[in-house]
Amino acid sequence: MTSFRIDLDQVAGLAARLESVASALQGEAHGQLGVSALGDGAAVAAMSGFVSGWSHGRTEIVTGVRSAHTLLVGAAGNYRQSDQNMAARLRPASAR
Repeated sequence: MTSFRIDLDQVAGLAARLESVASALQGEAHGQLGVSALGDGAAVAAMSGFVSGWSHGRTEIVTGVRSAHTLLVGAAGNYRQSDQNMAARLRPASAR
């Protein structure tokens, strides 16, 4: 028979680390383009395109990481509640 074990502390720890990642990404500055240092034309356009793309991509990453965080927090709560329910059912009726 296969054994299945969930370490609630590890699930909660992973959720907390994911929230830290999301916060760090969300707080990252967009940066200011040093237009005078880049010159004109293609270099400025390329850098502007990169910054715009990174900003959009970072928003998507933060959304995904926060969704995973929410799911992990919910899973930990569900596992904990299931453990408590099973423990309550396994207690002798006189101990309830």
